[in-house]
Amino acid sequence: MLAVLLAATTSRGAARYSLLGSLGGGHTRSDIFAGQTHTGLPSWIWNASVSVSASPFRLGLLSLSAGVGYSGQRSIYSEGTVDNHGLGYRAGLSTKLSALSISLTASRDTADFLSNVGTPQTGSTLTTSYVGNASLLVSGYPSLSFGISRVDTENLSFGSDPRPSGRTNLQVSSAHSTSNLIYAANYGTGWNTGLLSQENFRSHGASLSATAALRSDIGFGISEHYYLRLPTHSAPDNPRYDDNAFNTSLQWKPGERLTTNLGYSYRHTLVTLLDAVALESRVQTLAPGVQYRINPETVVSGSGALTYTAIRGQPGQLSAGSGQQIGSGIGFRKSLRPNMSLNLGGNASVGLGENLDGNIFLGYGLGGNGSLSMWGKPGQLSVTYSVAFSQNLGGVLNSSLIQQGSIEGQTFVSRALLSGALRFYSSRRDVADVGTFLSRTLAFDTSFRKGRYSASFNAGSSEGLDRTLQSPISDGLFLPAGYNSHARYAALTSGVSLFRDRLGISGTARTVYTRPPSGLSSWEHGFGLNVGWSIGAFGFSLSEQLSYGGTGDSWRTANLVMLQVSRGFGLAF
Repeated sequence: MLAVLLAATTSRGAARYSLLGSLGGGHTRSDIFAGQTHTGLPSWIWNASVSVSASPFRLGLLSLSAGVGYSGQRSIYSEGTVDNHGLGYRAGLSTKLSALSISLTASRDTADFLSNVGTPQTGSTLTTSYVGNASLLVSGYPSLSFGISRVDTENLSFGSDPRPSGRTNLQVSSAHSTSNLIYAANYGTGWNTGLLSQENFRSHGASLSATAALRSDIGFGISEHYYLRLPTHSAPDNPRYDDNAFNTSLQWKPGERLTTNLGYSYRHTLVTLLDAVALESRVQTLAPGVQYRINPETVVSGSGALTYTAIRGQPGQLSAGSGQQIGSGIGFRKSLRPNMSLNLGGNASVGLGENLDGNIFLGYGLGGNGSLSMWGKPGQLSVTYSVAFSQNLGGVLNSSLIQQGSIEGQTFVSRALLSGALRFYSSRRDVADVGTFLSRTLAFDTSFRKGRYSASFNAGSSEGLDRTLQSPISDGLFLPAGYNSHARYAALTSGVSLFRDRLGISGTARTVYTRPPSGLSSWEHGFGLNVGWSIGAFGFSLSEQLSYGGTGDSWRTANLVMLQVSRGFGLAF
């Protein structure tokens, strides 16, 4: 908040007040081409804002802020005009009383439009938000934090019913640590409504984790996580999702080189569509393990697991069984020279499983990883890669292949800093009678900076769970591939700052393609140029944005040229 930043510059016990504002206006021209149709003529824009802040008491005791902003724009088309007006209010309060901190903010924004293109139309969008946070930090006692937020949006067009949407989030957490105990607990819930069916759901999430040192050579850990996504609108693309994961482990270190551990885990996942089970899985695992350090560079390990798994897909389809497996691994770390290190690792597992019919099947798994890091005067470079494959492990007939890797580095070329990164992740799992679950991402980023010049390029593609269903699921392993979205993107940006940062010039070029799990694909190609110049309290900017894109078979081209002038003012005492 502005008030907090201003208060931080004053001495303890001094009051602080400020008044800030700006006035601006500009001229735009927008052209839209759709097929043989062309619309677009000049229009005007204007804006104004003012904000006040105060810290009437000692530093941090009480900070107040408020503001209001207005913007307006008239677009003139060959058929008529469209007026857009926006009015927003802001208010905030924060205080710190010893160990108690509280902050409250509220805002309200209204965007209205009046259209005289063809048939006269009016409409508005009203957005209201409230946010509150509180924390209590007392030395020697558990910390407590509380947060709540509410955002409501309502779209209203003349002659149509209001289209409201909103979300409410509530979060409570606590954490504490002593000489031999560390714990953290968290609970969050949300209410979500929207125009799309998958945006209408309730959510609950709770987690508890703790670690304890029972003795100097014995450690114990436990964690419990639960998430529920509960749809409030029944639709084929709005599933109910339950996920419960419990883990506990006991570690014993009888010697400096030897470490043993015993872990137990339980996970239950349930996906329900239209009150019918789409996927249910239960997995229980008891896993002992041991690690022994042969020398400072080499570690060997052994592991075992007793697993029971049951996976149910469509009615009458059930894959279940129990399995036993053993495995071993080796890790190697070597400093090749003072500025280079190599890490290598590998593991293998073999096991037997038995399904519901009493049939016994063989399972196995292989994995490997490696990384090379180099650093020094020219720059630094790191290369990593890992792969893991399993067949029929975990007590059911299935296979999975997971790969991930990266190449990252930076170096100086003629006093210019050049950096880049290439990362990829791929996961595929095939389960008999249930389906295929997959997730893939590929991303490339590079940047260049020399003095006042900079440029960056980003590109990538992804295939994974649709974003509207994603949180807190981060991959496509729990919903079939039919719920995946596919996206490709690329963007190039560059800029230069001149005349002691008073003149800035930047340009962008981008392309985006998206195909959701249901509905039409969308695409867009865009180019942009922006020039900004500041003289004292005055600011000038000229920008042009050209885009060409569409959804399905429909497309259009749009060009927007905008010139703006603004004047800021301020008073502080």
